[in-house]
Amino acid sequence: MSNQNQVEFCYWPVKYRCEYIRWILAFLKVEFKETAPRDSNEWGLMKTKLSPLNPLVNLPFLRDSSSEKVISECDAISLAVALRYGGKDLLGKDGAEIIMHRSIQE
Repeated sequence: MSNQNQVEFCYWPVKYRCEYIRWILAFLKVEFKETAPRDSNEWGLMKTKLSPLNPLVNLPFLRDSSSEKVISECDAISLAVALRYGGKDLLGKDGAEIIMHRSIQE
């Protein structure tokens, strides 16, 4: 993957509630660089740098350098990944499926 199309996924260095995002990225074969702040001070510096791109940036976040978008929060990240990288079928085909997928996601 070239540096011009770099996807960065950032969260604390634990699996916890973001593991399914890693699964979705792997399933869709999206190459990404995973980063993690070492401590709250480092996160504060990262947050300050990213705030112009998303004033509500928080952990986890996904940054796509090709669009310069920074998306925060698990649900928004998984939705954005499905829409951007060819996984729209992961969202559901109709209302009932969409609701089921969202309930599994959350």
